[in-house]
Amino acid sequence: MNLIDLAQEKGLQPKKTSSHDGGEYHSACPNCNDGKDRFTIWPNKTSKNCIGRYWCRRCEIKGDSIQFCYDFLGLNFSEACRKLSVSLPEFQKASTFSQPIVPPLRVASEPSLAWQEKAGIFVEWAHRQLQLNPIAMSKLYERGLTENTIKQFKLGYCPKDMWRSYDDWGIKAEPNEDGKLPQIWLPQGLVIPWISPEGRILKINIRRLKWFEGDKYGKYIKTSGSMNCPAVYGDVSSSMGIILESEFDAILIQQEASDLVFCIATGGSCQPMDLNTDLLIRKADRLLLCPDVDQAGAKFWSKLQRSYTNGLLWPAPIGKSPGDAFKLGINLREWIKKSYERRLNG
Repeated sequence: MNLIDLAQEKGLQPKKTSSHDGGEYHSACPNCNDGKDRFTIWPNKTSKNCIGRYWCRRCEIKGDSIQFCYDFLGLNFSEACRKLSVSLPEFQKASTFSQPIVPPLRVASEPSLAWQEKAGIFVEWAHRQLQLNPIAMSKLYERGLTENTIKQFKLGYCPKDMWRSYDDWGIKAEPNEDGKLPQIWLPQGLVIPWISPEGRILKINIRRLKWFEGDKYGKYIKTSGSMNCPAVYGDVSSSMGIILESEFDAILIQQEASDLVFCIATGGSCQPMDLNTDLLIRKADRLLLCPDVDQAGAKFWSKLQRSYTNGLLWPAPIGKSPGDAFKLGINLREWIKKSYERRLNG
């Protein structure tokens, strides 16, 4: 297994751009999640104290294959050595293993007006398609969402894979290696828009229904051109905020306890934080941190703990996430209320 294999396991799609240093590959950066070719991989750039090399020219995160396992796969040093089938003693003294570089926070830009207009048309259409499809509606009911909640948050359903022109949605695009222009992929699945208080569509995430374990594409696909930041749900003037991963979980908590807490859904354990959301989090009087209960979630919590020392770790009391806990009979409103008691008791 080499660095290209690790990158593909992470969901990246590195493309060979040069034969320099035994082969140079480019992809999107899994750390700053920006651009499509700023992350450089040299899988064959190997010496006694490194196995391959990677570097992002934006956030400047860098390292070798062992460091990649730590930075992006949640493995410790010995686990990384086992995964790469290398001798542990050989690398214990010479490895460049280090803590990951935290990129500077940036201001996330809203999508263009053309994008917002097209996204608005798609969201309205997908919402109507959802209401016409009992099977798709049942998928949301199974998550505990009510019909009123589904309408309030304009959840929808895309009945088939569709592609749209970047230019038509107001996105500038450069031709691929084959000379063809890329297209926006709208996969079959449940449509989750993030809508501003003024009614503007800022981001669309689609939960694919055709996804399967080992699929090279993600379970959730963020529509190209979407605002590159977490989604915020609820009244941000509320004294308490909760950071979690899933938009579905955030919407469910708003359904059950919107008067107690606003929600920040990162959309995954490796998604970037922007400056405005960071300021919003720091203004909250009380903050709950609710990563998914899995290996990726553990790394997510560690990153949040370093950034927000006033946050209270508050994972789901049972199951992987608040949505799982709700399906197992947990009252999410009471679960939120108990965090007040925990703070009072220190």
